[in-house]
Amino acid sequence: MIWDRDDVDYILATFPIVRRKDEQAYGEYRTRRPILQLYDAMPDAIAPGTTCKTMLDPRPGSGPRNPERHRA
Repeated sequence: MIWDRDDVDYILATFPIVRRKDEQAYGEYRTRRPILQLYDAMPDAIAPGTTCKTMLDPRPGSGPRNPERHRA
């Protein structure tokens, strides 16, 4: 199934508690922004010859729970 951006935005609207808590804490629905940014970046990410880049910090498999795999 392929969803368009409006579908993703609609799904995010079904989390009113997350939205309310984000707006209280940050003045915006902060969770929505990076999810839509990732959605917008997907066509480039799946193009042949591209390297996967993560916005996550620490990277998956790194950090305090996996110190032996921590990458700088």
